[in-house]
Amino acid sequence: MTIRGEVSGYGWGEDQSCVFGTASLDMHSPLHRPIFAGQDDAIVGANIDGYFTSWPENATILMSRRNTGWPALLEYPYGNGRVIATTMYSDWAYTHGQAGWRRRPDNRPKADEMRLIRDLLKWAKDPQVLNEYAPSELATIPIAITNKDNVTAEKAVYSLITPDGNLSGTVNASISLLPGESIDTAFEYLLPENNTGVWYVDYALYDTNGNLTQITYEAERFSVSSIGHLYKDKVTVTPDESRYILTVANV
Repeated sequence: MTIRGEVSGYGWGEDQSCVFGTASLDMHSPLHRPIFAGQDDAIVGANIDGYFTSWPENATILMSRRNTGWPALLEYPYGNGRVIATTMYSDWAYTHGQAGWRRRPDNRPKADEMRLIRDLLKWAKDPQVLNEYAPSELATIPIAITNKDNVTAEKAVYSLITPDGNLSGTVNASISLLPGESIDTAFEYLLPENNTGVWYVDYALYDTNGNLTQITYEAERFSVSSIGHLYKDKVTVTPDESRYILTVANV
């Protein structure tokens, strides 16, 4: 497969069999932070063979190899779209049961790579800065709703969908929304202590008789991060003796 844009690097023949603690995150870009929302530290265990040695000047480095400091995940604009280039081989690893499993300090497995790909794809559907919350936070979640039906909507029900696609909970709200009308709303929701990553909000509208008139899926996205919330001011990753260290700078 040809990668769009001017990139080059080393591959399996020069840098292979890298799985445990293979790469470090670069979280300095607010636009790209949702990609890392599901991670619980700055070191990622992922199946990586190789790294990039050259890339477009307008590229953003998202992840770097720990042994060399060279990029393993890039994003850059190309034409009317964007390119995400990586030296991960997650597709092959997933089908062979090797998709980024490594051990936590308490010896429980953690799937860094699977969560990274999951959140990357959710972000890439519409790349933009997302509201970010912490686990267990009472979050105020803004959402714009539109009544596309021909009757007045008197109630909205917001459904919160976890990063893995499960229903976390619902919130009811009284509204009065005429046909074709749109409003900006917000609701509070106590986030769980786990389930970090990119969330969706769906909403359903009901008329005055309680009849369902409309369902809108993926109307809003936000991220829940246990590390991004701590480093909300600014996060940089700096090389030190062929390793990457998470450095926090308040600005």
